[in-house]
Amino acid sequence: MKTSNTSGNAILADDAGRPYAFVIAPDYTSEHEWGIKGIRSIFGISGPPGDFADQVSTIDASDSVVVAEAPATRYDMDARRREDRRIKESCLVLTTDGRPETIVRDLLCRHDADTAFTAAFDEGHFCIGAFSEEARTLLRTIHEGIAAKDVAIWMGSSGNPFGRGGLVVARASMIPPELSAHFDDAAAERREIRRLADETGIADRIRTGIVDRRFMSTPYFALSPARLASGRQSAHQVMFWLNPTDQDNNAYGWFTVEELDQWIRGEGPVIENSRNAQARLPKGKRA
Repeated sequence: MKTSNTSGNAILADDAGRPYAFVIAPDYTSEHEWGIKGIRSIFGISGPPGDFADQVSTIDASDSVVVAEAPATRYDMDARRREDRRIKESCLVLTTDGRPETIVRDLLCRHDADTAFTAAFDEGHFCIGAFSEEARTLLRTIHEGIAAKDVAIWMGSSGNPFGRGGLVVARASMIPPELSAHFDDAAAERREIRRLADETGIADRIRTGIVDRRFMSTPYFALSPARLASGRQSAHQVMFWLNPTDQDNNAYGWFTVEELDQWIRGEGPVIENSRNAQARLPKGKRA
């Protein structure tokens, strides 16, 4: 597991102030990019993510979860002497890893007294260390929900290709109806975008039309669809975020289907905006 971006962590509460979910912010680490298939399996959440009901646990996973008080350290950076900076604390820990002692060093340290909780996750496990009373209350609420098959777990999403969605761990029955309805609306939109993307056939054309001999693999790391942006011209309702494998000779960015078809023919902005193509341009002529 890798620790989350503490400054981006959040606790969600309803209108009555009752906390119902941890939002665990990802950091710039590959372990936060692999999805959460293993975590979903622990809680009996099978199949691809879909509507909100598909994110709710179906088994009692309490045997797979450890909850315990653990010693923690807060570093007071305002202390004059280095030996005075360490303040011993206690932290309530919930982890699916089963070995909380192996992550105490990285997880159970905080540099700000206002930090409510710290967390870590990867594809197969997550761990939450609760410091504040609100975080402790929520952690106990989540723990009670695990035995009752009343937890929902999913990865948030972002329209920004550089944006990373966070891991959400929630008490399912406490989630406000408007949030679950919004979730379902977003899921329906994702399905529609995927349908429109499949109709273009561009992914198949790229895979058969471009042979990446250098990497001996498909010619891109990512080809992610989104609604056609305002001001972009295309016969299709979607465009694609392309992250190519050969980064020297192919540019990454948002491209229309027509521009990706140009790429297959060895022309167009994917190639013209590549590093090598840009390097060959005279000064002042960079695209």
